[in-house]
Amino acid sequence: MFHKLLKLEANRTEFLRSITEQRRAGEVKRVKKVAVAILVFALLMVFAAVPVMAEPTKGLKVTASFAVKPWTLVVRDIGYSWFTKSGVLQGRGHTETYSALLVIDGNPSNAFYIAVEDTNWNPQTKTMVMRANDVLYIPSEGSPNGFSGNTEMTFYNWDWGTFTWTSQKYHSVWQGFGSFAGQTLMLSYEGPTSPVSTGYCLKG
Repeated sequence: MFHKLLKLEANRTEFLRSITEQRRAGEVKRVKKVAVAILVFALLMVFAAVPVMAEPTKGLKVTASFAVKPWTLVVRDIGYSWFTKSGVLQGRGHTETYSALLVIDGNPSNAFYIAVEDTNWNPQTKTMVMRANDVLYIPSEGSPNGFSGNTEMTFYNWDWGTFTWTSQKYHSVWQGFGSFAGQTLMLSYEGPTSPVSTGYCLKG
């Protein structure tokens, strides 16, 4: 755990250093993109968990939940960011990959969660707004399975110095592919940190 905390602190320090340099220089600092797709597919080949495939819901709603597993950051690419003339910090292409757990109708599946985020932080209100393009890969033999879609996130009282916030809200809409084709996940969360998004899965 201590080593993971050191790694998180190192990532946070590097990010803040990069942002400070960008603000002083008044220009965008591009960071070399990590080959996320290649790494993820390589990880899928060695991911040991065997998922429980969701059964068709025949047009009915069934319960669903989603959570990122703590301390499982696999890839981080900070993308690029800049301050506007009004002092708002905007970012594009911030990418993170985590291990995650998806539960549909009581059936759990281990997964890899990839989020490519656009961000907007207002230092006056300390509100961070993120819009992410998501892919949730559920390892199995054969072609990839999972969900993809979008998530809107808002973080309140965001503090860059400590990378903390007091509350947040999420709303995700994901469409299934592979063995989950034709299914739709609608998930949301509002509360403090370490969220578990809940909602339903609908078979079309």
